[in-house]
Amino acid sequence: MKKIRNYSAITAHGDVPARKMVLDSYQRIRDVMHVEGNVLHVGVKSWNLESKRNIYLLGAGKACNAMAQAVCDVLGERITKGIICVKIKEEQDHYCNTDVYVGGPPLPNEEGMLAAQKMI
Repeated sequence: MKKIRNYSAITAHGDVPARKMVLDSYQRIRDVMHVEGNVLHVGVKSWNLESKRNIYLLGAGKACNAMAQAVCDVLGERITKGIICVKIKEEQDHYCNTDVYVGGPPLPNEEGMLAAQKMI
């Protein structure tokens, strides 16, 4: 886990398999979300994408980079528009039709406020 600086320390004790599972938010999304033909499956729910005019991606938080990347990898250009607010903008992350804002944890900042307004 290159994005989690203390990954080794976190996974060196306790319930190691569970810790590794929750630290990989990209894989958690990929485990529950996939497309078969024109049908999107998320867990036990399914939607026929042919009957949807628009698909929007909204997200915010520390794990948003990885989770939004997973959603983009599943849906690709089917995403009409996305707005995400991340803690750190990563060069290697590429999102489909998605605007990326950098929030100001632990305190709100102007860019985080702008992202929230755009989402609303």
